[in-house]
Amino acid sequence: ARKNAPSIIFIDELDALVFTENNEIKIDKVERVGQNSNITIFFVKAKNKAELIGKNGKNIKQMRKEYGNIVVKIMLW
Repeated sequence: ARKNAPSIIFIDELDALVFTENNEIKIDKVERVGQNSNITIFFVKAKNKAELIGKNGKNIKQMRKEYGNIVVKIMLW
């Protein structure tokens, strides 16, 4: 065992790492939404990613005002 390794994992820190699916957020071109306390992930098909982000990030900037930190990921399934 390492000497400096923390022996307790705090519940709040663990919750911040867990993403839950959010079915309440409905956005065109977004297939699924994952969310935790810090970030929202929008899962999209590859062909829809650019359209969702918008020219010069215009669309994503508007969404950030509503949802906070956003990541757009391409669905692999």
